[in-house]
Amino acid sequence: PPVAPREIGTAQPLAGFGSPEPPPGRLEDLPATELQRRVAQMESKLMAGPAAEHATAVRRQVEKEVRESMQLEAAMSSKQLSASADISDERTRQLERRLHAKDEEIHDLKDQLAESRTHNQKIEALLRDREQLLVHAKEMWMKESSRASALTEAMRRAEDTSADQERKIMQLTEQYNAASKELLQLKHMFRHQD
Repeated sequence: PPVAPREIGTAQPLAGFGSPEPPPGRLEDLPATELQRRVAQMESKLMAGPAAEHATAVRRQVEKEVRESMQLEAAMSSKQLSASADISDERTRQLERRLHAKDEEIHDLKDQLAESRTHNQKIEALLRDREQLLVHAKEMWMKESSRASALTEAMRRAEDTSADQERKIMQLTEQYNAASKELLQLKHMFRHQD
């Protein structure tokens, strides 16, 4: 199991030395050369005798803590990457499902469009047939109208002719009646002369 990270640099004070006593006065007031000299003295004390062994142990402890911290971070990073991969896989599956649904919708729309085109073609064919029938009916109506006009004109001429013939018949009848009266009168006159 991963080890909880610990703060680096929390080792115990060196045995026999204790915590170094702060120099008198403020360090900020010392010149740079004095600070460098004091740092060199402290390093030489730490690297001499038991202090060197303790420093080595401290360094190893620090290195161990650093390795454990890096392992823990690597494990956490691995878990985060695994969680991210799981999230990415789930997101990919969701997108694939949505894409499949959209493909089905597109397929349905294509089928509906094909049906609509077929229906429109049938309607267009019916409209063309109706237009042709209307043109034919118009032509027949014009022909019948022309024929009816011709028949009406012929009937009018026949009626005029019939009226003329009736007038002629009436005239002939009158002439016949007049001639018949005149013939009777002549017969009557010839009889009296005999």
